[in-house]
Amino acid sequence: QTSGEDWYFSRRSSVDRGAYVRWEDTPADARRQGRLIFRDRQGRETDLLVTTDLRLRGEHNLENVTAAITAATIAGASAATIRTVVPNFPGLEHRLELVATVEGRTFYNDSFATNPEPVMAALASFHEPVHLLVGGSSKQANFTALAKMICERSTTVSLIPLGTVEGPKIAAAVAAAQPPPSLSIYPPVYSMEEGVVLAYRVSQPGDVILLSPGCASFDLFPNYKERGYQFKRLVDRLKIDAGMSHD
Repeated sequence: QTSGEDWYFSRRSSVDRGAYVRWEDTPADARRQGRLIFRDRQGRETDLLVTTDLRLRGEHNLENVTAAITAATIAGASAATIRTVVPNFPGLEHRLELVATVEGRTFYNDSFATNPEPVMAALASFHEPVHLLVGGSSKQANFTALAKMICERSTTVSLIPLGTVEGPKIAAAVAAAQPPPSLSIYPPVYSMEEGVVLAYRVSQPGDVILLSPGCASFDLFPNYKERGYQFKRLVDRLKIDAGMSHD
């Protein structure tokens, strides 16, 4: 009953007007690909971007992208501007944040993931082999669904528990969920440095090393930001060491 207009956005299906993702057939061993489309009031469509052009990983982020494209276009942003800005948006710090690639290993900082659900969303974002650092202080979370997802619907090849509180509980839940032979569960580590060094040592070029703890930070760190900063500083050190080894 107002003078407002209804606009829509979706990562799953087409919309009458607004932005959506039109998915393409993608090989099973490749990152799923679609096209970001904007449909105007007259039903005319503009093909804007390929989803794999985005720096943001994870199909859940496409909800935010399509919403932003819809709002920006209504406000007057051009297709050319969207094509320039959206692929270069790095996302928010500590939220599935791309840190760097070192010797072919790509590091992601998802320290803001303090519950199991964001970890599951993060894992669903990758088709590459993932080395997962998990654990922290307790929020009384249940890890059964996360463990099942790790074992049945993710590409996790290494699970590295952090600390003495929730990390070992997650490892035990995964061990009880019948993990595939390809998944290695390591003993707990007691510092971020131990975890990053172990993940780097057991990984291969093309792999992803993901800090997505699924827990609060207060066992080893004062807050989730410091946990993420330590992870990023250690990745920077690996970059320096790798560069020196090639000199």
